[in-house]
Amino acid sequence: MINSMNSNYFISNCLMSNFVKILRKVCLFSLKKLLVHEVKNVGNLIFRYLTREWSMHKIDDTTVMNGWIMGYLHNNADKEVCQKDFEDEFKITKSTVTSMLKSMEKKGYIERKSVDYDARKKIITLTPEGEEIHSEIVEVFKETEEYLKKDISPEELEVFFTVIDKIKKNVESSGIKPIFPNDEECRKSRKGGETND
Repeated sequence: MINSMNSNYFISNCLMSNFVKILRKVCLFSLKKLLVHEVKNVGNLIFRYLTREWSMHKIDDTTVMNGWIMGYLHNNADKEVCQKDFEDEFKITKSTVTSMLKSMEKKGYIERKSVDYDARKKIITLTPEGEEIHSEIVEVFKETEEYLKKDISPEELEVFFTVIDKIKKNVESSGIKPIFPNDEECRKSRKGGETND
């Protein structure tokens, strides 16, 4: 089974499915479409599409989080990146980062090198294979983006992004944080702002 389809995804998916079923019963089908249900369905479809594309590009051994880490390393190739940077950037624990980096090193995507001025510190860089995988991931996402925008006008897209941003802000106002590390940068880029990409 493809690694990116992790247990957290299935658990959240099952919880969301049960929630939608209960919500539909409570509403007694008074609504033709439920926002929660439609967003969940679109997310599922896109995930399945990406899973298939990753498999076709022979990168199905790479998790989504691996992809984020490789993207971060690629975009910060001119800096000395260490484990703490990932902990801060992605808001994940030291043990989680350690486990992921060990796995990525074993796959040959990254390498860790000690520095002369601090024996405890290790600089992390992408290997040539890691750069190649990163390029494949970027290509898949570009192709997916274009495919999803098929037959949708720029005006319709602008309305969609406006609405989806409002939905996200409504959810975030409850204290829930974005799952994607660069969510704010994505918002800015759509509005012509600066990004880290």
